[in-house]
Amino acid sequence: MGAMTGVDRIVIDRSGLEGGHSFEMNYRPIETAQLVGGTDNPNLFDAVREQLGLKLTPMRAPVSVLVIDNATLPAPD
Repeated sequence: MGAMTGVDRIVIDRSGLEGGHSFEMNYRPIETAQLVGGTDNPNLFDAVREQLGLKLTPMRAPVSVLVIDNATLPAPD
């Protein structure tokens, strides 16, 4: 789970599962969680638990970050 849409945080894969996996999940986007009605889908966190058997746990962990201090266009040839 390198990246998940609908989550405003980095998701670190600590599942121990190896190899590539392809799956589909039905969930209600976080942006619409406050809206009443419209979908019977669970929120993202419940869907991960119910449909994939995994749990998203908030925690602090070191992550790699790339910082770009400056960017300029190259000179024409």
